[in-house]
Amino acid sequence: MRSPHPRHRAVTTTLALVALVAASDIRAQTKTVFPSSLANREGESSTSLPFGYNGPARMQLVYQVAPPGSARSALLKEFAFRADGRKDVEFPAKKFVDCFVVIGYTNNEYSGLSTKFVDNRLGIGEQVFSGKLELPLQAKQATTAPRSFDLRFKLPRPWLHRDFDNGYLMIEIGIVNQPAGNWDMDIPFVCYSQGEDFGKIGPRCQFSDTTLKAPRQPILVNDTAVEIGGNATFTATNLPDNAPTLFVFGLSDKGTFAGGFLPRAMDDKIFPYPATDCFANTDWIELRFALAKNGTASASLPIPPNDVWRLVTFHCQTLTLDLAANPMGVVWSLGRRVQACGPVQCARVFSLGSYTVTSGIVQTGSAPVLELTY
Repeated sequence: MRSPHPRHRAVTTTLALVALVAASDIRAQTKTVFPSSLANREGESSTSLPFGYNGPARMQLVYQVAPPGSARSALLKEFAFRADGRKDVEFPAKKFVDCFVVIGYTNNEYSGLSTKFVDNRLGIGEQVFSGKLELPLQAKQATTAPRSFDLRFKLPRPWLHRDFDNGYLMIEIGIVNQPAGNWDMDIPFVCYSQGEDFGKIGPRCQFSDTTLKAPRQPILVNDTAVEIGGNATFTATNLPDNAPTLFVFGLSDKGTFAGGFLPRAMDDKIFPYPATDCFANTDWIELRFALAKNGTASASLPIPPNDVWRLVTFHCQTLTLDLAANPMGVVWSLGRRVQACGPVQCARVFSLGSYTVTSGIVQTGSAPVLELTY
């Protein structure tokens, strides 16, 4: 078989290189936000550290964030922070912030950082910036909303971001000197989990009190800060005043209940005293009792301080006593579930007054919201 003409080989090689460059360029456009729940949502808090302070400071930021996709590594080109997005708050441009920024790894998890900066380092980091930094103007906003990631650090060369087997991402910031002036950054501090309804409820499963909001059924909501070591808290509203209410906590909306499958109808085909159009929507793991006050009752399920509970979904349903509502005398709510989401897997170690200090204060869940560009 005749070998390809050298010119053809050159064309083929050029096309292959163009394809590789194009593929690399596409990968370079991949952006991820940590935590992902705040990609299009304002964080629950803010921090004036380190750029809202009027002197030297030192900080290590640790993020348990993996490279995007299924690959075990990716080339990081740029990272960025955003200012706090509070309504009617302006952060003027802040010039002449003399600082340096280094990216690297730590072997310590976000929940196990040392107060000593040197003990958190794994290997030698990559210096990203050194010199006079200008923080861009952040104009007032009409509503509280996430700002753009305007505080950007472009890496001098792509940095290989590897998975957790090689350590956790760490960004170090040293402020040699800076003028006075506020420039607060957006931080999560507490995690956020939206929650959702599940199960069934029919129109005839309702309270007898005609003064309640139609369709006279319980409205069950969840607290969005569901942290391990904290609580899964649920609140029922639109209840009759002083009504005894049982909060049923479960871990699943599947399986059997009273000889049938969830969601299980509380109808007259099964029960001698039915609650027509009411359903059991979750399994029963824990029970909490509450008395409604002004039409509202709440209950909480403690979550053990163990990371195995992260991303576990907690289910809840209420049973409220109303003897006139149906033969059973109980109104069953629609189910509500929420996923344990935190604390957010990030942390910071910081100290004020010196950029050469050797130790600082550790705070978990409080590193600024981060954007990574690959």
